[in-house]
Amino acid sequence: MEGNQVEVIRSLKTNGDGAQVTWSTELSSWVITSQNVSIVARNEKDVKTLYPEQTRYFLARKIALCWMKKVKSMGQARVDALTEDLSQYVFIGDFIGNKDLINLIKYGRETINFHSVMKKARSASTARQSLFSEANSFAILQKHAPALDVVANRVCGVYSSYSELCASLADIHKQ
Repeated sequence: MEGNQVEVIRSLKTNGDGAQVTWSTELSSWVITSQNVSIVARNEKDVKTLYPEQTRYFLARKIALCWMKKVKSMGQARVDALTEDLSQYVFIGDFIGNKDLINLIKYGRETINFHSVMKKARSASTARQSLFSEANSFAILQKHAPALDVVANRVCGVYSSYSELCASLADIHKQ
């Protein structure tokens, strides 16, 4: 670690099904993905019409309907800001609280808890910069809270010595 620092950020990881959401400017539509299945839709009607319930789209459809409900509850200015960010990024989270799905933890309501952000425009040379650090992800996600659910997080410290880092991680593990 000589000459370097490590920042430790503790975030709450929810136990749900992976969900990715982005905006396609070319199609003027949301793209919602889970388990290698993507749904492209402008609204709830598109989801219900184009993607039958009992198909390989089952999980992605549930997530898309949850997303569309969130979007429907937002004002136009919020939706515009969200589509602007999601035309550049993919928001990554966990779909939780659906009564039809079995998860280890029971949640009180259905939602998508977002925890990461990835740049859409990537190449082999920029792949290392495509997934943001926790702090940068949370800064982007927090712009859209409380309209979007963002996992809780806190900075535990910045360390320049290996022994301090290990001691901090041991303390966090005990909690």
